[in-house]
Amino acid sequence: MTKIATPVNAYKFSELTAAQIENVRTYFGFGNLVGYFSTIKTGTVHAINAYKLKAGKANLFSNDAIIESGDTVVDIDANSYAIALKGCNYIPPGWICSLIIEGTTAIVSRHATLTDLNGDFILKFGTVGSANGQFNLPRGIAINSSNIFVADTVNNRVQIFDLNSGFISAFGSIGSGDGQFSGVCGIAVNESNIFTVETSNNRVQIFDLAGTFVSKFGSAGSGDSQFNLPQGIAINSSRIFVTDYNNNRVQLFQIDGTFILAFGSEGNLDGQFNLPRGIAVKGSNIFVADSGNNRVQVFDLDGNYITKFGTTGSESGQFSGLYGIAINDSNIFVADSGNNRVQIFDFDYNFIAKFGFTGSGNGLFSNPFGIAVNDFNIFVVEYGNNRVQKFI
Repeated sequence: MTKIATPVNAYKFSELTAAQIENVRTYFGFGNLVGYFSTIKTGTVHAINAYKLKAGKANLFSNDAIIESGDTVVDIDANSYAIALKGCNYIPPGWICSLIIEGTTAIVSRHATLTDLNGDFILKFGTVGSANGQFNLPRGIAINSSNIFVADTVNNRVQIFDLNSGFISAFGSIGSGDGQFSGVCGIAVNESNIFTVETSNNRVQIFDLAGTFVSKFGSAGSGDSQFNLPQGIAINSSRIFVTDYNNNRVQLFQIDGTFILAFGSEGNLDGQFNLPRGIAVKGSNIFVADSGNNRVQVFDLDGNYITKFGTTGSESGQFSGLYGIAINDSNIFVADSGNNRVQIFDFDYNFIAKFGFTGSGNGLFSNPFGIAVNDFNIFVVEYGNNRVQKFI
């Protein structure tokens, strides 16, 4: 395999016209288009030598086929063509593959969509302990444009890292005072504040991005603004959403902590919960990891039930004790904790892909609890392995 900086006779996606880009999107799916493609002949692929397609993603340094014989090459415009890769997401920059298309050899480099995340391992950090960068049964994770925030549950603190795992700071200690924690579990963040939820203190605390205490709300109980072992927290521009685990409901608050409404009750009917854990908000919808019922339920922002997906089991689209849930502009990502994997769904709630098995090696999991995503990476915090893993 040859490594080159820019393939000969190649076009950058940024150089294409809007019509050409739309044609590329038609055949490569949604996402941000990046990289290059070469001018090639249309027709049928008869042979290929480069990357191996496995579980919907391309693995590096393989001589196996990425495209099966009979896959078609499609027109972008009268002079340029692209290959329908059948779900291959990412050919890294500079690496090339050789195709034989009806007897004509063509060179193709990095023409794919980057934002279709499928779970290629990038890095990991963390070991068991209480020193900086170590964890003790962490549960929650959140990201913003600059940093990773981890709810280090048994160490009763939040640790902050850069997006490449470099330790920055930590705050919190055990207790019930302002800025202290007892069972910090869920965490959410925006560009101004950090929001945490604690199971034992039954409250939400709000901090600035340096970890300085700002405010708090909540107490033990079953009334409005009271909690019984709350687990998950999510935010949008104006509201805070909390899964009230033992009360089997979700509570909504204004961004300053003022109570708005609660919805849900114990059960397995639509709109009912059995120990809800993770929660995410995207646009006009709330997504709740209904852990005991092994399903995700979807509601509008007023708590009205819309739909659900998932059943109990280990097959694709099934769950066993799901925990965290995260959403970007392309997909829904679920930490399927009991099955030690992450599952990916589209916005029609169809299963797309999964990755992970039980273990402690790279890309393996032991009770993945928290999950966070952006358009480029997936971050998973593992309760059992006391670490964070980063994927693309």
